[in-house]
Amino acid sequence: MKTPEDQEAPKVGVEILGRTFQVPAGITAVDALWLTGHTLERGVGCLGGVCGACTMLYTTPESMEFKVGLGCRTVVTDGMSFFPFPQRGRSRYRYDLSEVKDPAGELLDHFDRADKCRHCHGCTNVCPQKIQVEEAIELAAKGEFEKAGEMFLPCVMCGACFAECPEEMEPNHILLYARRSFALRLAPPPWELERMAQAINEGKFAEAMEEILSLSDEDLAARCEEGRG
Repeated sequence: MKTPEDQEAPKVGVEILGRTFQVPAGITAVDALWLTGHTLERGVGCLGGVCGACTMLYTTPESMEFKVGLGCRTVVTDGMSFFPFPQRGRSRYRYDLSEVKDPAGELLDHFDRADKCRHCHGCTNVCPQKIQVEEAIELAAKGEFEKAGEMFLPCVMCGACFAECPEEMEPNHILLYARRSFALRLAPPPWELERMAQAINEGKFAEAMEEILSLSDEDLAARCEEGRG
């Protein structure tokens, strides 16, 4: 008699890049791609420890309208059809943040299409993180980098907004510039960081650091284990 563990996992029918497959129910779109022999060489950066924004376009039997989701979060359902989101090349924008003196005033110097938004809502509609991208771009164009950067925090740099933008604005890179330059040039230093830096400069941790540096590899490993406990 077969036990519940011996029973074959239920399957669902999906269409991947125009071909139909039977895959286990409850797995993600990325897992389904791997399971069916599709090699993903780009856009799965989590394998290296960071998010790679494995963006997928998919439809379901209930609606033939394309939806956008991250493949690592999108669970396959019966009748789903999906494929990886088309990618564009690398950003054409280059800037050295250490040389940026007036972030808002220099925005168009570094992103010459940042003021060309057509208000088509494409970037917002396609964002898998549900960011109001168009609104954030408007704020950045006005120099309101703090507000724009806050809205941009959930971004995983998937590039869907860039792929969708008819003006090739690269909204994700514009907003990344706004967030980075605000943190470097405009935001006040975090008081916790200043307090800790001052404590280090005053030598408050020098004795403890000397003790740690004197430990052997075995003693250091034991100290780490104690800390975990």
